[in-house]
Amino acid sequence: MRITSLELINFRSFENMGPIEFGQVNVLIGKNNSGKSSILKALHLAQEGCGSIFPDVRINAEHAQITIGLSDIINEFSPSGSGKLVINVFSK
Repeated sequence: MRITSLELINFRSFENMGPIEFGQVNVLIGKNNSGKSSILKALHLAQEGCGSIFPDVRINAEHAQITIGLSDIINEFSPSGSGKLVINVFSK
């Protein structure tokens, strides 16, 4: 399985980020507070499970959504071998 894209809505500092595409090797470069750690945390949540991420829902938002594009996933929901993992988190 390989992560091909990531989209964040109301997650940490991202209000509505358009999808970013990933290649075989990726490097995150940017100024402080530009969202590098938010991208890593979103990917970590997909791997480890949600747990308690209420603090990561953007202030004044009712929910956050993380959408991760995946390749090489073959199951009854995605017979082509590509799919998306969507994680919805609602504030308290």
